[in-house]
Amino acid sequence: MSIKKLSILIFLIPLSSMAIAPAFVKLDEKAANGDCLPQLDGAKAEEILTKYSIKFSRENASDRLAVARVIAAIDTLSGGKSELPKGASFVFRTGQGASRFNGKDIEINDGEQNRSALRKKSDGCKNTGLIAHELCHRMGAQALSSRPGVRAYDYYMAQVSSKCTITNYATNNGNDNPRNEEFAEVCASFITNPEILEKNSSDSCKAAAKVFEEIIGNQRNQSQVSACDPKSDLPPSSSPAFYQYRQQ
Repeated sequence: MSIKKLSILIFLIPLSSMAIAPAFVKLDEKAANGDCLPQLDGAKAEEILTKYSIKFSRENASDRLAVARVIAAIDTLSGGKSELPKGASFVFRTGQGASRFNGKDIEINDGEQNRSALRKKSDGCKNTGLIAHELCHRMGAQALSSRPGVRAYDYYMAQVSSKCTITNYATNNGNDNPRNEEFAEVCASFITNPEILEKNSSDSCKAAAKVFEEIIGNQRNQSQVSACDPKSDLPPSSSPAFYQYRQQ
């Protein structure tokens, strides 16, 4: 094929199909900084943490608030009925090691990459995109109350037959069960910034969004998820906490 013909062919490809997936949800600025999550004061944060019996390895107000805002988004989406986050245990550390859910605790390391998308890089690990991702791994390993004995991971795989390439990491990772990372990335986007999910118009990502509307919840006007309104001209602090997620 000639270079001229190849250039014409490339020009005709829809731009939407050429969209570049972000590397990680945790590196998305809105997801990392919690721009789209409920705003909580200290008392409200403690109330939500108590409601879901969340445990911490250290007393750090910044850590607690970041986790509370992620849990509060799940609480709102589920109408206050989600069982999946209950009893989660967070171990926060200062270091460069990988964050992970180890089967018991959610280990969050305050590494350089995890801080890179934060506007303020001090005072604990406040990357809510990262916190949501690791919490989602714990949720994925839980059995669904609506389907006894069926883990959220397994239900997702059954409903989403082909990969949702929401981020590069979702489909290019070293996990022994690589689609578990896809689950966690889609889940983290759904909670902290579903604009990432909305921009991917593939059938698999639409199916993935429906799964999380089912297993987490979608209590606002039948089609809303936690995020800032991408069409709003207001600054993040004034934007609505929720917007209607339209599946194209």
